Amino acid sequence: MTWYMLYLNGADLRGEAVELRRQVLEALLEHCPMERVRFSVTLDADPMQLLANACRMNLEGIVGKRDGSRYSSARDGAWVKLKCGNRQEFVIAGYTRAAAGIGSLLLGLHNDDGQLVYAGRVRSGISERTLKALRVALAPLAQDRTPLIDPPRMERAGVVWLAPQQVCEVKFAEITPAGKVRHAVFVGLRDDKPADAISLENDSELD
Repeated sequence: MTWYMLYLNGADLRGEAVELRRQVLEALLEHCPMERVRFSVTLDADPMQLLANACRMNLEGIVGKRDGSRYSSARDGAWVKLKCGNRQEFVIAGYTRAAAGIGSLLLGLHNDDGQLVYAGRVRSGISERTLKALRVALAPLAQDRTPLIDPPRMERAGVVWLAPQQVCEVKFAEITPAGKVRHAVFVGLRDDKPADAISLENDSELD
């Protein structure tokens, strides 16, 4: 999870350059150390070399920020995410029933209008241990109606629809022109991102 220094003692720092905001955050953490929070160093090197090294370490990827950039909640090109392979967060919109209780997870992404659109399904990568965690996390979210504006055609008895609150991360080969994942592999549940902020990412999208 990334922390931002937006305010300090009532002062609005959003208009200050990222370098200054980092200096303020570093100084604050030196005086108020936190066990689970670590200040990340700046790596001034070739981005592709950094990305290659990150991938060799099995990391998710790297984030690049433009020198002198101010904070903005809009996608203005000030920073980018470079990922190792195709990985994406999805909203879990439902699941198909199976002997183990859960078969495939039905995935969704928000479009530009904020509507949840069907993005395919994933079953590969879900182990017995993962199934137990999924049953615990998803059981309270069951509902009668689909949260998707374009639900797939399935037998009603074979699908459990969910309130669109749980996010998962998935690896995949590609997203088809129709907006569906191909060769998807479940990576894990994500509790660090709000479901209503999950939309299709690309190499130039901002977080």
